[in-house]
Amino acid sequence: MDSDEHEDIIPLTDETRVKSVKSLEQSLKYLNNKQEPNLLEIKLKDTDSVPEVYYKGQKLEGLIDVSYHYHTTTDVVAGSTNDINMEYLGEVTKYPDIKTIGHKRDV
Repeated sequence: MDSDEHEDIIPLTDETRVKSVKSLEQSLKYLNNKQEPNLLEIKLKDTDSVPEVYYKGQKLEGLIDVSYHYHTTTDVVAGSTNDINMEYLGEVTKYPDIKTIGHKRDV
């Protein structure tokens, strides 16, 4: 068998072949459009509510402390910083497990 030839393991009718190709095209289109989740999302209903915090698409439960600070010294992205610090409860057992996520870059 030449490299350009192939053998159908399961013979496909013209209709089935068209459906298979369309399904494959849709799957590829979905995968190409799939986006990475945002690094950080903070949702606040009002100033008295507990924020909903999502880090890399995952909701953080048991929030203890959340701080976010953005500062720029120039009009370009290279001169800006995002300082993120979050503390939350991990798995609750006899001894509380406090987890921390932090990002800090000095300019």
